[in-house]
Amino acid sequence: MEIESFKQNRLKRHSRETKKKEIVIWLFTDGKAGHVKQSNALVFELDKIFSIKVFEFHENIMGIIRYSFFARSKYSKYQTILKPDLIIGTGHRTHLPMLLTKLRFGGRSVVIMKPTLPYSFFDFCLVPRHDNPPKHNNILLTEGPFISVIEPSPEKDSKKGLFLIGGPNKHLSWSDDGIISHSRLA
Repeated sequence: MEIESFKQNRLKRHSRETKKKEIVIWLFTDGKAGHVKQSNALVFELDKIFSIKVFEFHENIMGIIRYSFFARSKYSKYQTILKPDLIIGTGHRTHLPMLLTKLRFGGRSVVIMKPTLPYSFFDFCLVPRHDNPPKHNNILLTEGPFISVIEPSPEKDSKKGLFLIGGPNKHLSWSDDGIISHSRLA
């Protein structure tokens, strides 16, 4: 009997240890493809560690304000959703809704960019190093945009690839002629 009891206790402990902690994520998006990809990358990585439930919001600021101050408005749908553990957003238009949500429902805020508002307003800020943020405990530096690393398919040729170059950028100057002249040198 003691051996059977020992096995059952060990099995219970093992099942507790292997269960992922469940977290609820409220994901605020502004609809811009690059911002959505960065937010989804963070959710993808968190899903490797936790069991997650994600609720996406495309609400405008006024919708969040209406609900925050007038709970019986048409925005009372938030009352039926699980309260957030994490509030994630990318894009300047998500900042105020994220903060209002945090005030109203709790949770920890994670902004994926250099915020327009003070860094101290957010629990975590994933900021590209090239934005030169100040040193704070809540700032985590990234090298470029925050994206998921996807393992290459074994069927692909590892010696071939695609580089997408160009487009406006406030951090770098662009020169078609410069790129063309460099490619001729190679």
